[in-house]
Amino acid sequence: MSVMAGAVSEGMISNKNEEKAEEAAEEVGAKVAFGERIREIAIAADSDGGGTLDWEEFQELSHSAAWRELQDEAGVDHHQITEVFEALLSCQPPGQEESVAIDEFVKGFQHCHEAVESISVLRFERDVAQSHEALRQRVSFMSKEIAELGNLLTTVAAQLSAPRAARSGA
Repeated sequence: MSVMAGAVSEGMISNKNEEKAEEAAEEVGAKVAFGERIREIAIAADSDGGGTLDWEEFQELSHSAAWRELQDEAGVDHHQITEVFEALLSCQPPGQEESVAIDEFVKGFQHCHEAVESISVLRFERDVAQSHEALRQRVSFMSKEIAELGNLLTTVAAQLSAPRAARSGA
């Protein structure tokens, strides 16, 4: 009898674990689908096709019917997402175009959509800091590449002008 009870309880536990796994998979699937909807709307608002949203594009996006519907569904008001967009803009290094990569914007909106817990705020801050650091590294790398190209052009220009000087002196 106890063997049967053990088998039944194992079966119940297994079913419960399967249900939890299915719920988790559905939740992940819903989050991915929601992120894709945000991305599609943001891409449609990206008028120059650069993969980023500037302030004007964000304003146009925020007035679209699809965006307002998404905000209502997510329970995120315009003020919240505007603050996130402004925070993302402020992370741009000086001299960079003031725009936000669409993927970063999607992450920001998703963070607004999640229940506000200290851990989600910390994750958002971490994500913004990581994006800022990656951008800083790209800018640094590009600056070095530009400097090397400048040196190369100077060398080539000097080599090209040397034969002219030799010909004009001959």
